[in-house]
Amino acid sequence: MMPTILVLRTFVVLPILYAVFLSLQKVQLLGSFEYKFIGLRNFTRVLEDEQLGIS
Repeated sequence: MMPTILVLRTFVVLPILYAVFLSLQKVQLLGSFEYKFIGLRNFTRVLEDEQLGIS
């Protein structure tokens, strides 16, 4: 039972939590990695984008 929990935590739960963390950040990928918390602004920006409706 314990190996199953470790595998699930490593390959399922942790990537999901990391994806949620990244979705709430503004990440600078060039140069040094910088994370700036911006909350739900990424999601509001996507929903307000006119190109999203066209695609």
